[in-house]
Amino acid sequence: MAIAVLRNPAAALDIAERCKCLAEIGITLSIGINHGPIQLIPDDAEHPGLIGDAISVAASIADFGGTQRVTMSRAFADALADARPLRARGLKRVGIYTDAQVRTHELFVPDRNAATTRRGVVYALGGAIIASLLGGAIAIRAQQRGTIYTSRQASFRQRLRELMSRTR
Repeated sequence: MAIAVLRNPAAALDIAERCKCLAEIGITLSIGINHGPIQLIPDDAEHPGLIGDAISVAASIADFGGTQRVTMSRAFADALADARPLRARGLKRVGIYTDAQVRTHELFVPDRNAATTRRGVVYALGGAIIASLLGGAIAIRAQQRGTIYTSRQASFRQRLRELMSRTR
């Protein structure tokens, strides 16, 4: 079975990920995702069908990926990077595969640790921003107190001089 998603690689990945839940009801799938040209043609019974190199490449990489695993081609990873760069960072390169037609394909899978890593980076960056804001606020406050204290000291010294000059 082939599912074609036009102009939205992120949606194609979402559909593939959702299809993995079919294993819970006993349906096993090998899922391959590719990006490329396809053509809609009717079969003998006039039902619509898809043909094209993109379909055969997706079928080849699905066989390589194994059951209950989403495997993607370099062409798809590049299309996803163009459409959703942050989402493409969640892909992990797993190697190069040569299919039965002796074509090589660079393969990717969703990286389960990508979200955790991204969340950790966001937390660390947020913590650094908060620390620098607090540090800046403390420095400004200390500077203001120092200026007030210094000006009070100066006025105290001036008054002391005035008093001493009066007593002479």
